Amino acid sequence: MRLRVFDTQSSRRYITFWPFALFAAWVAAWVCDLTLRARFGWGGAADTVYWIAMKGMVWVAPALLAIRTLERAPIADFLGLRNPARGVRWGLGVGAAIVLVNYVGKTLPSGAGLRTPSLDLVFLNAVLVSPIVEEVTLRGFFQTRLALNGRPFWQANGLTTLVFAAMHLPGWYFQGRATTLVEYGARLAPLVVLSLVFGWTKERSGSLYGAILAHLINNLDSAILP
Repeated sequence: MRLRVFDTQSSRRYITFWPFALFAAWVAAWVCDLTLRARFGWGGAADTVYWIAMKGMVWVAPALLAIRTLERAPIADFLGLRNPARGVRWGLGVGAAIVLVNYVGKTLPSGAGLRTPSLDLVFLNAVLVSPIVEEVTLRGFFQTRLALNGRPFWQANGLTTLVFAAMHLPGWYFQGRATTLVEYGARLAPLVVLSLVFGWTKERSGSLYGAILAHLINNLDSAILP
């Protein structure tokens, strides 16, 4: 995929520090969430609204602001929001492969049936909001800037995957989903593979729509199939 160069010296430097700022802001969002929940005792719906708002404020807004002010580039062009038809084809193909692998490797051996998810804010956040937010911020913004800085694709994809994995750690820690290195490793392994696949999908399709759709299908599959 040929990239148009949106080039300033500042845009080449800031991306080195951006992942650390993103991670610190996300940890702060978790600390704030725990504090507010303890103080006001809000329920699941309010908590989900909080996290949707935080994803917009912490993940997406700074990335879009950087594109407009530091990159001085059209947002859609920089993110790779082009070739929607090709992106949809790739997203559907990769998404179907992910569902098949999950079914053969996990669902079929367990003998479990389909789940009927509740069509609520939690479902919307997991299946729609999260894939869009994560792909726009990481594959659309971060991976693109790394490529423009001269990083080979697999290096850019690997660094993006590192950030993608790191951004899941605070949630697992604060929610007590993982307490040992083995538990963290068991959660990280499939996440790393999926992230590399999403990055590859964006690269091969030449469209961020492909990565978003593949990610969305994966999250929908996780909500329906055990």
